[in-house]
Amino acid sequence: RFAKAMERSDAGALDLLLGPPVALPAFTHGATKDLGIPGIYTTLYKVLGYPAGVVQVAARPWCEHLALAAMAVIEGAAPP
Repeated sequence: RFAKAMERSDAGALDLLLGPPVALPAFTHGATKDLGIPGIYTTLYKVLGYPAGVVQVAARPWCEHLALAAMAVIEGAAPP
């Protein structure tokens, strides 16, 4: 059903989906103090005050090349 939904969206067939890696909205400052390990990969950036983001790229089955190409475009959009 999911694959069919990607083929029959209102915008036409979808090759890729972009979305956050977690199905929760961003937490307010300080709300994650009791979560522990799940947020550990961002701890350094939080301490340094660096902006950071994570994007999930999903393609149709057997279309890994599309997901990899999209990730390369996203990576290439940032200046060196």
